[in-house]
Amino acid sequence: MERLTSRDSKGNLCLCNKEVYGNNQDIYNAIAVLEDYEDTGITPDQLQVINEEYQKMAKELVKDCTCGTLRFAKGTILTPAAKDILKAGHKKIEIV
Repeated sequence: MERLTSRDSKGNLCLCNKEVYGNNQDIYNAIAVLEDYEDTGITPDQLQVINEEYQKMAKELVKDCTCGTLRFAKGTILTPAAKDILKAGHKKIEIV
């Protein structure tokens, strides 16, 4: 996959060799996340395989779970891993 992000000689973030600037922090942040992804060197196909294996592992973890109820404090921010475990089928969830 051809890289879309780069840094200029001053260290400014660039997209398609053009400096990213302006008032929209969300767009800048999205391009910065793309840069981080590109830095991993993982291709989209490799990422798909990783995701599929990760989903299998989450389902196995839930299947073998003997913990009973997962409890979360109100306002808890769940990590992507925790959300995947919940989606994989953990039966008892409680917000306390």
